[in-house]
Amino acid sequence: MKKFMYILRKWLFIPAILLFLVLLILLRVFGIIDESNMLIYAMLFAMVVYITLLLRPKKTVYAKNGEKWIKKYVYDSTSEEVKINKKDNSTTTYFTHHFTVKCTLNDNKYSYEYDLPKNGGYLKKDKDNKELSKKIPYKLYLKDLSKMEN
Repeated sequence: MKKFMYILRKWLFIPAILLFLVLLILLRVFGIIDESNMLIYAMLFAMVVYITLLLRPKKTVYAKNGEKWIKKYVYDSTSEEVKINKKDNSTTTYFTHHFTVKCTLNDNKYSYEYDLPKNGGYLKKDKDNKELSKKIPYKLYLKDLSKMEN
């Protein structure tokens, strides 16, 4: 049943689009709607497509059999990106923590792995060499896994 619901949610947008288009064409042919109402129906069509695409299951949350992944987060590294402001010669270093998310199921039939970059904060130095630091340690993300999902 989970696999059926997964497949239904994954491909729901195609029958929804086709059904809406057929209904729109039939209403237009039989003269129930005219050209002045077409903009309203086009916006309604866009909303239907948007909602059905929102319902699609995400590959990082669900496996192909419809069950949710069991996730394990592993810290890889922290990268730095330095940006220099040419106007006042201040530098800002942005930090990014990189995690590897290993997804498995209880039966180990499916597995999936992906990288997850997270904000590591910044270090700002102005022209007088004063520092302003707002670093976020990677251990904070590992302690509160809800921050990993958001």
